[in-house]
This record gives sequence, C-alpha cells and structure tokens, in this order.
Amino acid sequence: MFAHQSYRAALSLLLLLAVTPCTAQQAAPTIDAVLARVRENISEFKKSVPGFVSDESALSQRFVNNKLKEEMKIESSFEVKRRGGTGDMLETRTTKLVDGKTPKNQKIEPPYFYRGGFADALGSVDSKCLAYSLGEAPDTDKTILILSTPKPVSSDRPAECHFSPSFSMKAFVDPQTFQIIRLEYTVQDVDVDMGIRGHIPFVAYVTSRDNVSTFIAEYAPVELGSKTYWLPKTVISDLKDKDDRKNPVHLRYEAHYANYHKFAVSSTILPGEVVQTQN
Repeated sequence: MFAHQSYRAALSLLLLLAVTPCTAQQAAPTIDAVLARVRENISEFKKSVPGFVSDESALSQRFVNNKLKEEMKIESSFEVKRRGGTGDMLETRTTKLVDGKTPKNQKIEPPYFYRGGFADALGSVDSKCLAYSLGEAPDTDKTILILSTPKPVSSDRPAECHFSPSFSMKAFVDPQTFQIIRLEYTVQDVDVDMGIRGHIPFVAYVTSRDNVSTFIAEYAPVELGSKTYWLPKTVISDLKDKDDRKNPVHLRYEAHYANYHKFAVSSTILPGEVVQTQN
C-alpha cells in the first residue's frame, strides 16, 4: 500500500514538471509588453540623465575601390548637455589630438563624420511611423530582439513620417533590465549628397542613390553620480556605394567612449576688500 502511494506521488511530480515548461512558453513576452518596458526605460533616461563628459576615440576613413584613401584618428573630450526641460541632448566635443598631434584649432576636416549617436539614436524605438515585431536573437542568452520597418502608407501612419521604405531597425534588449544593449539601422538607395570637406573643399564623395547606410550603437551600464545609466560605448556609421557602381566609395566612422563622468560647473568666491557705505 505504501509503495503504491509513493508511486502515485512520484508520477504526479513528473507530470507537474512536464507541464511547467509549457506554461513558461505560453507566458513568453509580447511585443507590446517588451516595448512598454523599453520605452519606460528610455523615458526615465531622458528625464533623469545628467550632463556628462567622456573620452572619445574616433577613426574616420574613406575607401575607393576597397582601397584606403584617407584616414584620420581623433581624440576628443566629448560632452553631452541637457537642452532645457525637454530631455533633448546636445552633443559637443573638444578635439585634443589629431593623428597623435595637438591641432592648431578646432576646425577639423575628417574624411567622414557622424553626429547624433547619443542624442538621436533611441528615437526609432518609440516612433508612430514604424511597425514593430519580435525576432529571434542569434545567441543563447535569451536576448530579446525587436525588429522594425516603416508602416505602409495606407495604414494609420502620420503624414509627417519620412522613413525610406528600405529602412530597417534591430534593437537587442537585455531580458533582465529591458535596457537596449545594441541598436542597428540600415537604409538603402537614399538620395545622398554628403558635401564632406576633404583635401579638396566640399567634395561630394557619395552622390548616387545606389548606396547602403548602416548605423550601430552598443550600450553598457555606466555609473554617473549615484545612479546607473546605459550609455553608448561604441558608435559606428558606415556609408558606401554598392559594388555595381564604378569606383565605389566607402565612408566609415567608428567612435569608442570611456571614462564617463558627470558634468559639473563649480565657482569660487574669492575674498576681497570690505566696502563700507555711508548713509
């Protein structure tokens, strides 16, 4: 009798264990639930992130027919300030070294330059112009992958939307914190007139619509003051003509960030002479 009861108890336990994975699978997060958590983090970031300064190491390159034609290495002090009460961020930088030498002034002319990797990158995770879905991340640590493409013209897409039909986005999300750990944007066949200064002023290196533009930002937790924020550690912008164009041009900008610290302004009141007034 006791053995029979033990058998039934063991069988019940096995059935419970067998059912549990199925229940967990049914509770998988939806795209709406993931976006809600991610957007909550972005909103909190915009409201609370202080102004900060970091070290920026950038490499700017221009290739023609896959051969390197120009290259510039730039070391800068990179600063981000909050713009009023809107939560928008303004990027500025002070160049310290160019190819290992102190520049004569701040008028630096790299082969290719990208601006907005901090201030504008997260906007496409919360856009009424885009449709979102969940993808399958190519790793095994349960990273969540958000995919995004422009909404069709016939849908409820606002009239002010100007995303190219070829635009696509991938956002890799940490499953524990729901913070973005990597962003990827790709767009093709855009009407581009770079107007980039090179050795010849205002040379438009890429003017065709036969091109591919890629942006990548990788994020990591950074402590500023008493709080932790997820900030970019690497930003890459890549713009190139497709291979079927004669003498295809390839422009690349890659920047790395380190030594984050909170931006602060201090003032000191120096002692002076006491001024006596007469009534």
